[in-house]
Amino acid sequence: MISKKIGVDLHGVIDDDITFFKGLLEIFYFASIEIYVISGPPVKDIEQELEEYGFKKGLHYQHVASVVDHLKNKGVQMWIGQEGTWWASDDEWWSAKAEICDNKNIDLMIDDSEEYEKAFKKIRTKFLLYTS
Repeated sequence: MISKKIGVDLHGVIDDDITFFKGLLEIFYFASIEIYVISGPPVKDIEQELEEYGFKKGLHYQHVASVVDHLKNKGVQMWIGQEGTWWASDDEWWSAKAEICDNKNIDLMIDDSEEYEKAFKKIRTKFLLYTS
């Protein structure tokens, strides 16, 4: 059975080959596959970056989910590092994408960070490690 909901990471996956992923995500759209872009930064930052790359909501993706927003909504203790990016404990951070996928009933998550994979072993969502 083909997956009906797929999660795709932005940093290290989509931005690794923008032209390739634009084409692939359009194919998914025409195959009636729902695409979630799931990445670390807040949703507004992810959406802005996708727009800058020329990705269109409704064609290349339907939804955006954020690790930072997910963890904030859970009340997880977070902080901003010297480089201006959000941080949380490793356990909370590396399990967040699996929690998002489980909550959204996503069938497959494509990500370049193998640290996320362990949490996916506990849920039905399959994890595909992307390497460039």
